[in-house]
Amino acid sequence: MSLREDLDRLVTTAGVIFQGVNALGIMALGLSSAKDPYAKGFNALHDYLYDADQELHKYLDACWDALRLQ
Repeated sequence: MSLREDLDRLVTTAGVIFQGVNALGIMALGLSSAKDPYAKGFNALHDYLYDADQELHKYLDACWDALRLQ
């Protein structure tokens, strides 16, 4: 498998992760609206994973850019 194919698969996987992060965000919002005691924990988890997802995409974009320069 080539590096480009690996990066394509990584993009797909990153998309699935992002969908999960979005679902967690919706859960956190719903728990917050319901004044559930676990809302803050879900919100903290969402924020942490959202930031990690953003960083993942930043590095993935850097990898694509490096390949384009070759």
